[in-house]
Amino acid sequence: MSTVPSVRFALPGQWVKAELNDPAAVAALQDQLPADYRGAGAWVESLRAAGAQTLLLRPGSTPPAAIVFIWPAELSRGDASPAALRARLGIEGEPVKHERDYAALRQRATSESTAQDVVTYALAHPETGRVLLVRCIAFDGLFEDYMVDDFNLAAGNLAWDET
Repeated sequence: MSTVPSVRFALPGQWVKAELNDPAAVAALQDQLPADYRGAGAWVESLRAAGAQTLLLRPGSTPPAAIVFIWPAELSRGDASPAALRARLGIEGEPVKHERDYAALRQRATSESTAQDVVTYALAHPETGRVLLVRCIAFDGLFEDYMVDDFNLAAGNLAWDET
């Protein structure tokens, strides 16, 4: 298993952070999740199984939101072009302009029946092709357009160093 790099980005508002390998931080964060997700050990385990390392939570927002950083182990190297990123992930995704020329795609899935919104960004590092998935989750409602615009800006500035 390769070591994952530190990601640099900026988001508006206040977010609570937990590294998913820190049981105390995860327990504290779970206490702040919406009622349907409290004690959701299975949810956190599914995130870890997907390669998630970091979870951010914005419990006081409307809707309550989380951001998960997922480093799929099987996608740590490869072609870094947008076309290859689409093919590797099996998604269409809309392109997102990135300031450092990372291939960046956005895919949005909304569900009116569960009142949940998930905006996923897939980024490939231009040197190695390592893929990072950034999943933005609205727990109880849909993201307003300005919120997605903020996520687009953050994804367009997100960067990490490969070693």
